[in-house]
Amino acid sequence: GYSESPVASRRQTQSAQKDAIARMAAKKIRSGSCIFLDGGTTPAYLLPYLQTKKVQIVTPSTYLLSKVPNGFAGEIYLLGGSYLAEYETVDGPISLDIIRRFNFDCAFLGTNGIDAKSGACSIFSVSIGAMKAEVLKHARRSCLLADSSKFHVQAVSNWASLNAFDEVYTDAFPAGIRKPGNVTICAEAHKEKKNR
Repeated sequence: GYSESPVASRRQTQSAQKDAIARMAAKKIRSGSCIFLDGGTTPAYLLPYLQTKKVQIVTPSTYLLSKVPNGFAGEIYLLGGSYLAEYETVDGPISLDIIRRFNFDCAFLGTNGIDAKSGACSIFSVSIGAMKAEVLKHARRSCLLADSSKFHVQAVSNWASLNAFDEVYTDAFPAGIRKPGNVTICAEAHKEKKNR
């Protein structure tokens, strides 16, 4: 189909994989940074790893706000715009205008689908895709956070390519396809640590 499940139904899907992805990606975040955390469930898994870091977070995600841990040391800026209740996020021209005011040290973005062969990242909402593409223009570094289930989804609108990201964090890459150099397999790194 050509629609995304609401955030409420995706909260626990692939949770161990999303946590491994977030744990690895969070190592790149330094206190004092201004970061963009995308909507969706995977970027919210970064929050526990940022609790003591004094970072400025910019997000379109009202879902993410509900996950901020007590005692969070940073600041959060919620984008304005048109509220999309089933995705627990905002988008639209107001969001784009606000994004253009920021210089992100790093952007952590999610996607609905990835074509491993072509590298195309796709999204079900054209307007959310436009917002993600705008964020890429204003980020010094960009990271895609995507569990391996995204490799089996093709959404309506392409908004980026895997090679547009400095780093791509996932728990597995499809077999038989050459893994790009910017892809980090987080589940393997986590298993290695456990086996030591």
